[in-house]
Amino acid sequence: MRIIEQHQILEQDKRGNPWLSLSVWDLSPDQTSFQGVRSHLLDCRTGKYHSLQELAEEISTNPLSSREVEVLNLIKEGVA
Repeated sequence: MRIIEQHQILEQDKRGNPWLSLSVWDLSPDQTSFQGVRSHLLDCRTGKYHSLQELAEEISTNPLSSREVEVLNLIKEGVA
């Protein structure tokens, strides 16, 4: 069964990362046979569609700030 899943970001943190979103699922009117998964995201501000592969390439290898990494290391060591 093919579905359409939509997410709307409701709020972002200071760095622009979404932390609250709304998700809606609906049956797709296109129920033709298809093997695999097709995914893309729509930027509501620009109206541009992005493939998930395209977005994955844009994400850095370490999306955490140096302070976030430091805090996680302290937690790991049992200091925090």
